[in-house]
Amino acid sequence: MLRYFCAILLSIIVTDAFSQCEVKSRQGVDEVMYYYVDYVPFYYTAKKELKGGAITDEQNYFLALKPKPFPPKPGGTKIKNDLYVLLSNDSTYVLEHFDTRYVERDTSLLFMYIIPEDYLPVFRKYEVNQVRIMMGDEGERVYTFKLHKDAVMQQLDCLIGSLQKKKDH
Repeated sequence: MLRYFCAILLSIIVTDAFSQCEVKSRQGVDEVMYYYVDYVPFYYTAKKELKGGAITDEQNYFLALKPKPFPPKPGGTKIKNDLYVLLSNDSTYVLEHFDTRYVERDTSLLFMYIIPEDYLPVFRKYEVNQVRIMMGDEGERVYTFKLHKDAVMQQLDCLIGSLQKKKDH
């Protein structure tokens, strides 16, 4: 009986994990093809929110973040500071700014930070607890992740696994 229950529970967990691993693609304004998993909310209050996720161009991996509120044009595109990421191993990692752009008909501001190859094993093992973003004249904005702390781990695993399957075929 216990074995039967464990088998059902495992199938539910596996099904749920694979259903969230739907890799999508979109060509960027730079004509590079980017692969991603749908962004998820990390933080939400009545005044601030942060959504994001992992992205790859098949050569590099990035952490993409969409904060709200965000500075109006052209102020947002001038923000090019690095990102400080606190993981659940109590270590802070600095991700270099890669790109900032207004998207979705200028209703969102997207920041992209490169995840160095030597950071990938750590980002695949530990949850994100907090990020610190410089927001221009406003100064530093701190987001302590309340939702989907393990999303970056899962999305990196999904993207890396998907690209590996693509290479194997």
